[in-house]
Amino acid sequence: MSNLIKTLRWNFLTITVPALWNLVANEIFNQVWPDNVHIQAFADDFVLVIKADTNKSLVEDTQSAITQFSSWFSANELAISTEKNKLYLIQQNGIHVDDRLNWLEHINKQGEKAIKMQQNLKRIAGGNWGISQIHRWTLYKTVIERMLAHGSSAWCLNPTFKMKRKLSSIQRPFLLHISGAYRTTPTAALQTILGIPPLHMQLQFEARFTSIYRLTIPLPPFITDTQPHDLEMKATGWSTHPSEHLKPNQISFEDGEAYIARKDIINIFTDGSKTEHGVGATSCVLTNDIWAYQWSAKLNDNNTVFQAELTALHEAVIYASHLPNHNTSNIHVDNRASIMASSNSKSTNETARKFFKILLSNPRIKVSWVKAHAGNIGNERADQLAKDVL
Repeated sequence: MSNLIKTLRWNFLTITVPALWNLVANEIFNQVWPDNVHIQAFADDFVLVIKADTNKSLVEDTQSAITQFSSWFSANELAISTEKNKLYLIQQNGIHVDDRLNWLEHINKQGEKAIKMQQNLKRIAGGNWGISQIHRWTLYKTVIERMLAHGSSAWCLNPTFKMKRKLSSIQRPFLLHISGAYRTTPTAALQTILGIPPLHMQLQFEARFTSIYRLTIPLPPFITDTQPHDLEMKATGWSTHPSEHLKPNQISFEDGEAYIARKDIINIFTDGSKTEHGVGATSCVLTNDIWAYQWSAKLNDNNTVFQAELTALHEAVIYASHLPNHNTSNIHVDNRASIMASSNSKSTNETARKFFKILLSNPRIKVSWVKAHAGNIGNERADQLAKDVL
């Protein structure tokens, strides 16, 4: 009988104690915590995660959170096990953060790694033996510089004079080793001869590029007026299912001038142009020797000719897709790169993907290459319209 009572008591405690603890622990979660403080419980263990921008703020916010947490424990007559308490400083892998956040400690640590790499490089290449200069140059650009560039978007947007000087001292031994020049050769001369920019300028360029293109963080106006939403982002993956593909006769890289003489085909000519006056794109439609339609647009000055060609090509295929189904149309393009991108289902260009999808659903639309500036009446007209819009 006593064994039965002990079993029932144990089962009761096993079921009720965790439930009662959850009710008690729920009070600490209902308290008001700062936005940069997160609390999480794992059974009877608690974790406090505090985020701050500076070392001083981190210390103050951590102390405040611990005080609030300790007050709740005291109010519930609970004790904190000091033996199990642990403090972890969480930071980005490979990034060394110092108290002053001036990043000199990080650069010093990276410099120590670079010295070890340079010593290993000396084992496989000497002054007049070992791997060639081009291979040394490649190792520097693909290994050493990549290691030093780690996390540069966080610490090299606006390098200080001390950072520039330290980075230059890290780069100089590699320049001497690649060139085989005398130790008295100026660093600027070595950089010019080898075609390697100063390390701080290279890292600052990559930091700015990463910030605006990858992190979509705008840069100050005195650097550039280009905003993240103005940049063309690369698409990934397939635009359609791999089993879907264009008809064999829809894309042709042979001169399509023979189609122009046919009366049963609607010929559309596209062109993109970029001059000192700007960037323009245009498309025009020739039907029965009559110019039935034309479209022109002026793009931003920072657009490329390739983007202008794709824009004109996209407008042309939209026009062709709205024609009656019994009409066969042929789009003439003098830019092979735009045709190749538009016929590729894995193209990283969004405009090219849109063109591919329209072409896929309209097999009566064909695209052919035409030689530029060869006296073709349609291509010459499209070229002139693209320049007139500027």
